[in-house]
Amino acid sequence: MSRLIALTACALAALILASCASPASKLIGKWNISTGLGGYIEFKPDGRYTWDMLGTTQQGTWRVEKKELRMSMESMTFSKSIADMMPSSSSEANMDKMWKKVEGIYSYTLKGKDLTIQSSMMKDISFTFHKQ
Repeated sequence: MSRLIALTACALAALILASCASPASKLIGKWNISTGLGGYIEFKPDGRYTWDMLGTTQQGTWRVEKKELRMSMESMTFSKSIADMMPSSSSEANMDKMWKKVEGIYSYTLKGKDLTIQSSMMKDISFTFHKQ
């Protein structure tokens, strides 16, 4: 009987701790884009992210402030097919300089294994991801 009580108490403590996890910790991991576009976003525990979609990969840092997801881009690379379509003045080096000053601010919702992020600047743009 005492063993059952101890196991129940441990299970209850684990459930309480899981529900108290910070909002940021719930985002950590790799999320696949839910549409047919392909790609993913990965939030790492060290505050870094990688977002790969439509032939571009951006990397930078992320954090959660209040109820907002803030992502500061540090670099953006393009697949060869996209880079070939860009004018020479839009080289990756030039693009990196431009994008380093961009911080994306998103509202986000988590429902089970689904994450939806929506740009705070362009309300009609949102992305839905599914956790691997």
